[in-house]
Amino acid sequence: AYFSHNMKIRVPDISNFNSIYNWVHTVAHEMAHSTGMFLGRFNDQEPKAIEEAMKSYSKEELVAEITAEMLCSELHIPDDSETPDNVVAYIHLQECVLHIQSES
Repeated sequence: AYFSHNMKIRVPDISNFNSIYNWVHTVAHEMAHSTGMFLGRFNDQEPKAIEEAMKSYSKEELVAEITAEMLCSELHIPDDSETPDNVVAYIHLQECVLHIQSES
C-alpha cells in the first residue's frame, strides 16, 4: 500500500507472494501510486461526490496497473504467477467503471 501522508510504500515480505512476478508487480504498482502527488494526479484535495471519487480512483488504478505491467516487461520479469489473466481482468474492470461513469 502507498500512504500519501508520509510518502511510504509498504509491501509484504517477498515470502508472502507465490511468485517473483507478483511481488515485483505489487511493488511497481505501489511505486506508481507514489508518483501521483508529484505528477499532479492528486492535486485536488477537495471532497468529491462518490461518482467523481470512483472515476478518480479508477483512473489512478489504471495508471498504477499499466505502469506495473510496463515495468515488469522492461525488466524482463515473466509472469510466472498462477493467475496471469488477473491483471488483464483488473485493467478491464477499471476501464468498465470509467465507461459507466462517462455515460452517467
